[in-house]
Amino acid sequence: MSLVALVALFERLGEADAQVAMLGLMLGAISAVGATIHGGYDLANVLNPPGEPAAVAALLSQIDPRGLLTFGVAGLAVLIAGSLMRRHLSFSLALALTFLLGAADRGLPGPVDRADAHQPAGAALPAR
Repeated sequence: MSLVALVALFERLGEADAQVAMLGLMLGAISAVGATIHGGYDLANVLNPPGEPAAVAALLSQIDPRGLLTFGVAGLAVLIAGSLMRRHLSFSLALALTFLLGAADRGLPGPVDRADAHQPAGAALPAR
């Protein structure tokens, strides 16, 4: 369903710049596939644990180990959408800025992205 919305959005944004809109659509589609693979890998590990239950949480997807496709490429697609919205007359500036801020949020690493999310920031750094 979200891919249908992406196609519709970037088709409309193609009026501002067709080639950049096509790039945004391709990045959004790649991100959707990456998110599906990432989630499918996690689900497969929950349904068929490869070892001890505690070890399952530490496994990383071999295709999308830190969510680069899921979050990073999606952030680029949202950034492109926001920049095209600024040039398109039918989108408000507030909506374009919301997309631009959302792109920054998608690309920033947070505690969920870290393997040691339960530890405070810097706790995993070696002592000097």
